[in-house]
Amino acid sequence: MKNVWLPDANVLLCYLLRDIPDKVAVTEDFFEKVRSGSRQAILHEGVLAEVVFILQRHYGVPRARLVETLIELLRYKGFVNNDREALICALQIFAEQSLDFVDCILIAHNRCNKHQVLTFDNKIQKLLDSAASASPHRTPHAS
Repeated sequence: MKNVWLPDANVLLCYLLRDIPDKVAVTEDFFEKVRSGSRQAILHEGVLAEVVFILQRHYGVPRARLVETLIELLRYKGFVNNDREALICALQIFAEQSLDFVDCILIAHNRCNKHQVLTFDNKIQKLLDSAASASPHRTPHAS
């Protein structure tokens, strides 16, 4: 895709926190264009994971507020992520479970895209198994 932007974590954090006065106008203009669909962008899952980590660990943003804000952002018309629904699903799992966000991304890709997940983490495997029992698709467990 031509003319698709990849905002980094610092740009996204500045937009959400409005903590760098001389950069706020730039981020607001950028994300307003993404919101309206006049600019296309991809929010890379690595960037999203970094933003979740920073907002939760360094700024103490509660999970529910963090999830609500980021899901709203991902629904901006200009975000053209192929995996947007998986990222929204990952955020929803993150809101419901006491897991790291990266683990939620794996579970979401399993649920949304039917990707197999190989894990030694029993909590993750239990969530994978519960989703698999609801469908004919099973995820193998490494033990």
